Amino acid sequence: MALAHARIKYPRPLAAPTDGAGGNFYNEPLKPDGRDFPCKGLHKKAGVSKTPTTTWKAGQEAYFEILGHNSVGGGEGSLAAHSGGSCQASLSFDDGETWKVLHSYHGGCPRDVRLGSNMAGPNQTFPFLVPEQTRTGTALFSW
Repeated sequence: MALAHARIKYPRPLAAPTDGAGGNFYNEPLKPDGRDFPCKGLHKKAGVSKTPTTTWKAGQEAYFEILGHNSVGGGEGSLAAHSGGSCQASLSFDDGETWKVLHSYHGGCPRDVRLGSNMAGPNQTFPFLVPEQTRTGTALFSW
């Protein structure tokens, strides 16, 4: 398990604030034992809207975007790359019990890290293709 100080910007996460400031709740790492994976556990919390925020179709080009943690206020800000890493775009059709990987990004996650720098560049958009065989229905997205 990785510890990260970044959060998803698009598609909009469950219970995300509309002003763009995520606060520490969205930027702090997941719990080491995984008990708040996925979605910081919000997908199973009463009172949290589960209304889809994005519609993707099988065969469609799609993307997700992440942003870094700004230690002052917790909104958009710098993203420490820590030598980079890998990430995946995944869907779950059973409320987070199982996942189908749509695309793996081997290295470059976060992306655009200048040589000799530990800071990722501003473009943190990750494109992928929704496979043709992806079923129709409401799903959770994870990155």
